[in-house]
Amino acid sequence: MKIKFILLLIITILIGFLSSKIVYAFNNKKVEKKYNAYILQIGPLKESDIKKEVSGLDYYIAVKKNNLNYIYSGISTKVENIKKIKDIYKSKSSIKIRKSYINNKEFITNLEQYDLLIDGLSNKKDILSVNKVILSSYEDLILR
Repeated sequence: MKIKFILLLIITILIGFLSSKIVYAFNNKKVEKKYNAYILQIGPLKESDIKKEVSGLDYYIAVKKNNLNYIYSGISTKVENIKKIKDIYKSKSSIKIRKSYINNKEFITNLEQYDLLIDGLSNKKDILSVNKVILSSYEDLILR
């Protein structure tokens, strides 16, 4: 009788231990939140076309993904702001607005603050100045 009780107790403890491990593993997965962003992008480009495409851009980032070259000339969390920047570069018909997802909370927090600045600006020079800071921040926090 004592052996059956001890065996049943051990089985119950093992089942409880295993079920707690499963539940803990299921709930402990890190969930990275992704934030919406809009990127002004030129590309994909051949290596030889990059110089031609970047002429007239004040500041840009060259990104290589899957052996394809892209030029980023603006990033924002607001469509209105990215359209402001795109209008400044209206001579560049190859610039497209691409929706992207960024999972770096620090960068998104900074970007939202810069977006507030751009909201209140109308001078092209000032907008491009803020845009330059955004792109360099993206380069530092995301690409490196």
